Parts: sequence; C-alpha cells; structure tokens
Amino acid sequence: MEVPTDPPTKASTSGPNAFDAYADLARRAERVSTVPLDARDTPATRRRSVDQLSAILLGLEAATKRDCAFRFEATGPFDERPHQIGWLYLGRAIAWRVEAAAKNREWFEAARWAVVGTTFGLDLSGGSMSDATAGFGVLDGTRRALAPHIGLMDPGALAELAGGLDAALARLPEPATTIENEGRLMLAAINALQDAHQAGKLKEFADKLYGAPRDAVMSLEDMPGIERSLFFQSLFDEQKLVVSRLLEAASVPGSRRGPLTTQLSGRAKTIAEQFFSAGEPWLRIRDRVLARTQLFALTARIAHDKAVRGTVPESLAQYPALSTTDPYTGLPFGYLGVGQDFLVYSYGMDGKDDRGDTDGARLEPDLLLEDSKN
Repeated sequence: MEVPTDPPTKASTSGPNAFDAYADLARRAERVSTVPLDARDTPATRRRSVDQLSAILLGLEAATKRDCAFRFEATGPFDERPHQIGWLYLGRAIAWRVEAAAKNREWFEAARWAVVGTTFGLDLSGGSMSDATAGFGVLDGTRRALAPHIGLMDPGALAELAGGLDAALARLPEPATTIENEGRLMLAAINALQDAHQAGKLKEFADKLYGAPRDAVMSLEDMPGIERSLFFQSLFDEQKLVVSRLLEAASVPGSRRGPLTTQLSGRAKTIAEQFFSAGEPWLRIRDRVLARTQLFALTARIAHDKAVRGTVPESLAQYPALSTTDPYTGLPFGYLGVGQDFLVYSYGMDGKDDRGDTDGARLEPDLLLEDSKN
C-alpha cells in the first residue's frame, strides 16, 4: 500500500534559478565557517564569521537578483533537511553585517544587506515547513538588525530599503507550495514506517522516537494483518485530510482560523501527531513574520515620505496593498498619523484594533515592528 513520493528534482548550478546558488553557497558556508551557530556572540566572533563568509555573501547577493524556484526533495522522517545549516550561517552573517553598517550609520549599506537578507529568507519559504522556518529566522535576524534605526536613515537609503523590500515581498512563495511539500514529507514518513515493518526493523524506527509515539510504533509488531492494513490506510487518509485543511486554513486571515482537528484516535492519532503536526505552528509563525516584514517595508516608506515632505500621510491608501494588507485580517494595517508622528501596526491574532496597544514583546494584542524609532 506504499504511496510513491515525487523523485528529486535535478539542480543545475549554471542555470538562472537562484535556488541552485543558494544550495551551493550553503555547502560552501558550512565548509568555511568556524563559528558555530551556538557560539557566544562577541565582536570577535562576529568579525570572524563575516570575514569568512564575505565572498560567499557577495555570491548570495547576486543570486537574490534572479528568480527563485525552490527545488524541493522529500527526505525521510529522521533525516536532516539539506542546506539548512549553511543557510543559517549565511543569515546570521547578513544580520551582523546589517548591524555593523547601522552602527556606523552607513545607511545605504545597511539597506543593501537588509534587502538581500529579506529576499533570501522569503525565497527559502518555498520548501518544507522546516525550510520555511529557517527562512523566517533569516528574516527575523535581518529585520531586527535595522528596524530600530529606520527613523535615523536618510531619504535615499529609505527609498532603497522600501523598494527592495517591496520587490522581495512580491516574490513570496504561495503557502500552498509549502503545504504541498510538507504533505510529501508526511507521505515519506508513513512510507518509512511501512518499510520498517516490512523489513523487520520496527524497533530501529521506534528507537528514534520517545514515549507514546515509540509505543505506538512498536504496537504494530503484534497487530493482525487486516487491522494493520487498515491502520496504515487511516494514516494515508489522514495525510490527505491534513493537507486539505491546511490549504483551507492558509486561504483565510490568521484571526479567522479555527484549530485543526483530526479524525483519528488511539495509536494512529499518536503517530499522526508525531509526523503531521508542523502545520499550525508554521501558519502562526508565517503570519507573524510576514506581518512584521510588511510593517518593515511600510515603515520605511512612511519615514521616507516624512523626511521628504515634512509630514506623514493621512492614511495608507497611497501605498501598495502588497505591503499594507494585514495577514491577520485581510484588511489594511492600523495606522495613526498626525504631523510628524505615526504608528503603523497589525491587529494581531485577535483581529481587533487596539490602537497600537501592545506588550513588551510588541506582539499582542496588537503586533508592532520591533522597536522602530519613528
């Protein structure tokens, strides 16, 4: 009853697809980096990391100017996703480069690398949910490095930043692409479990799990044949249902989504929760990161207009919907602007306008850009 997954797509490093360069540059970054991702953050480690990756980052910048089609390959349930470590090295170095430029008030340089990091991070969201989350980490690091300094930037650099961020947002992969890729990983997990049973290697598979999922896998050893066939069929049916529900959930604004439920119970539910549960957290992270990236672009545009005209706009109507539509509501972001002061914000998960009221993390009830100085 094994369900086939799609074969890997062959990459061509000489072609026009930015992804091929991203994959190659990730491998190079892993080879040359001597500063671990969990290394203590010091000026010395920052300098060493950026210096080691300097030439690779220039290649990455060139790649972001080409179209990107993520070459997704399904991997086994316990396999490391390819390229992610290298991508994280590159993302960290970009954020540190942006911070250094901002500290020295080199605003065009800061804008340049912020656009590179944003484009790169958004392009990575076209893979699996794990790949997308790695890209979101790049986006967060890049944005946090510059957002607090937007109010200090000169008009020319603000225009470069806003234009580059809008162009990056325009190439954002559709959520359906990520969901369908994740569905292939779900199938790969069921197939791997089925293969382990047929090869008499259930214990080897189960030993990579803990607690209830491990016990559920081991229970297959004593399960009668007909019951086992129905068990696997229920997992294949659940995979289709999960993908369908995620596609539906992704089509509505975040504040209007309900919880995803399962039709399974018992051991099948336990195994499904182990391998099919990435969707809801990914949707929540995607909403937050996308909202803040849009707010990043929008804040740069408003700050530019304020610097040029001496006053802020009365509304967001003059700006493209690409950067003004709140992913939590599907409506324009909240905006308060008078004279030279403004506040732009997302309504957040509850979908209610609290006039920019937020907590210390600037996440709720309304969601704001990180510590931007307007």
